[in-house]
Amino acid sequence: MIPALITIGCIIVLLCAIYLIMIGTRPRRKKAMEGLEVNYAHRGYHGEGAPENSLEAFRRAIEMGYGIELDVRQSADGTLYVFHDDTLTRMCGVEKKFCELHDEELDALRLNGTEYKIPRFDEVLALVDGKVPLLVELKGAIGDKTLCPAVAPVLDAYKGRYSVESFNSFLIQWFKKNRPGVVRGQLYTYIKESNPGNLGLHLFGDSFMMHTLSRPDFVAYNEKHEKLPLLRLCLALYRPYRFVWTTRSKERYEELARDTRVSGQIFEGFEARRQK
Repeated sequence: MIPALITIGCIIVLLCAIYLIMIGTRPRRKKAMEGLEVNYAHRGYHGEGAPENSLEAFRRAIEMGYGIELDVRQSADGTLYVFHDDTLTRMCGVEKKFCELHDEELDALRLNGTEYKIPRFDEVLALVDGKVPLLVELKGAIGDKTLCPAVAPVLDAYKGRYSVESFNSFLIQWFKKNRPGVVRGQLYTYIKESNPGNLGLHLFGDSFMMHTLSRPDFVAYNEKHEKLPLLRLCLALYRPYRFVWTTRSKERYEELARDTRVSGQIFEGFEARRQK
């Protein structure tokens, strides 16, 4: 009986050790993070007359000195555009998936009934031109890494400060392997709550075991979930840089600003303090 208990105990200890290794993050790189520990306007500083992820929203963010968080995905032609949703329904009133449309069709659309079109990634980079740091969220289906080799050379040529992040650990893994110098982040939200039917994602994503693929420099987590035990374990044990999203009130913004452990916030819906 006793030998069996010892064996079981050893197996449990081994599994715990393996788990703790799997949830590990990259050791802190202070020099690599210089200029990136700021607050980022979520999809630009958008509001009346400036739709999210539009050139006008990015211009306004630059004027305020805010970092810019934005989303990159590909058209049917493989061109890089800045757009958040999988579909065009909410922002353009078109009942189609973004990836189904070709460049000519996308360029003809306008955002939320305004004059602003869906910007191409190179247009946004030319506008920002290193004036503020960028937090580039990579959008792509699990298992499809074609976005990464398209984005990487564009970012290689960009002279400003930037980092990449994604919910999709496979995309971050690509950068880990092919662009190890790029600062990379793992986006996190509680999958069991947002996508309860996907048991695989819940098991590996909510438990942070996907870190074994991405080994991120920072974790960007949903501010609603900051007290979840496994998130707190990861943050306490490995002390990665941490970003919080999405802050939607000045009160919460100021509260998080006082937390010295937070490297930056991704915010929207109010005027935050200028960063210049």
